[in-house]
Amino acid sequence: MLDLARCRSTLAYALALWEKGIGSTTAKQVGGRDPVERIRRILLTCPDELPPEIDMPFIEDIEVRGGIEHVVRTAWANYRIGEWAGATVFAGAAAEAVLLWLVRARRSEEPPAGDPKMDPFNKLHLDDLIKRAAAEQWLDTATTSQLRQAQDARNLIHPGRAFRLEKECSRGTALTAFAALYLLIEDLAN
Repeated sequence: MLDLARCRSTLAYALALWEKGIGSTTAKQVGGRDPVERIRRILLTCPDELPPEIDMPFIEDIEVRGGIEHVVRTAWANYRIGEWAGATVFAGAAAEAVLLWLVRARRSEEPPAGDPKMDPFNKLHLDDLIKRAAAEQWLDTATTSQLRQAQDARNLIHPGRAFRLEKECSRGTALTAFAALYLLIEDLAN
């Protein structure tokens, strides 16, 4: 992205000079390359399609649904550029957000009045949310199992854990987290 910004800025500067009739007929090179050609090469690395659609009509709160969709898009953006840790973590975070929504939506007690930070559900971790959904039998057992695998994959973001297990985030961990997310959404949509 820095290279793209440099190319754009070089061309903007050259354009300003050209409009005033000042300067040479060519823009300065960026990193020894023509800035237009460099931009073309950068654009060739961009995907030609959008990430897979995610449909969560069961989440009626537009802000909550939009926030989760944004995290999913970020996960796919990381996946497309080979940032396996980012894709794994963001897909896992989206699954956690859906689980948090589920636990809140199906809670039997009223939320505390006042400060939302006092809501006890805000203190739950992914493991707690998976256990709650499993205990209440809100999800298919395969989905619960996949969520646990996604949690293990997401925990590889911790250097000590990755070192102890001699593993790191990979395409497989990212797809594991995506699988958990999409299975979760399918369970809730049915």
